Amino acid sequence: MKQRPDLNDTLRTEGIEGVHKRHDAAVRYNGRRTDDQSAAGTKAEPQPNPSSAKELMTMHFNPIKYVVPGVIVEGLTLFAGKPKIGKSWLLLHAAVAVARGGFTLGDIHCIEGDVLYCALEDNLRRLQSRLHKLLGTQGGPARLYFFTEMPRLAEGGLDQIKDWIRTAKQPRFVIVDTLAMVRPPNRRDQSTYDADYAAVKSLRDLADEHGIAIGLVHHLRKADADDAFDTISGTLGLTGAPDTILVLKRDNRGSIVLHGPRPRRDRDRESHELRRRNVRLADHRRRRSNPYHQRARRNPQSARASR
Repeated sequence: MKQRPDLNDTLRTEGIEGVHKRHDAAVRYNGRRTDDQSAAGTKAEPQPNPSSAKELMTMHFNPIKYVVPGVIVEGLTLFAGKPKIGKSWLLLHAAVAVARGGFTLGDIHCIEGDVLYCALEDNLRRLQSRLHKLLGTQGGPARLYFFTEMPRLAEGGLDQIKDWIRTAKQPRFVIVDTLAMVRPPNRRDQSTYDADYAAVKSLRDLADEHGIAIGLVHHLRKADADDAFDTISGTLGLTGAPDTILVLKRDNRGSIVLHGPRPRRDRDRESHELRRRNVRLADHRRRRSNPYHQRARRNPQSARASR
């Protein structure tokens, strides 16, 4: 039997590109059944059966669960904004509200549940300082948990979140801050679109499986656009995978506007302007707290209320 050349032979005859081709072929082949397995009668995985329209019309589903009513819903929410604009402060305030069944964004009441905040760009000292600014002399909610370190999703990060979900009494909200800290590196055989889509799909599937909300923090690109959602950094694959998209940015007058939610399914789009009143957020760069207040608009364009 003719012996297959090893990698050294391939390197001498075909160069480094030949080695890369052999590696990619081995990765693709790894997920298939071998001839030995077929001969041994290994059973293939069962294929899903399609649902007919008649069956679908008789199915009953649980109502959609809002974590922050009108803003954050079960499933994956991509929350994008420029650095230091207040994304982490807004989400921390929402996390505290959910963990103790309180209010956020002014007068929005949240149902109590367990919350996990993966603050991967912060440390415990900074988180303590922010909680002091938000809560004052009140004690921290016992149902709010923090991770400041986590491997990438494909390298154990997703399992770390799953373990917390299994141990929590009533998991309701998970925040991952930020996407750049947990997304896997692009594979050689992936397009940029496919890589962006795959980077968030595992979190969306996890949220759907457990009926919880997952907030994923991301950044905006430098170039502006008429549509706030077009300023999200990345390809359309990144905005196509999440269930909901929120964008936090300043308008041309300096007001901070929360655009969204823009739904992927079954949810209306609204815009909210955060006014400096009631809700305490903070500008870390200026080292001062910035209260904001939410004002809902049904106009599909961004709300612009006079200051």
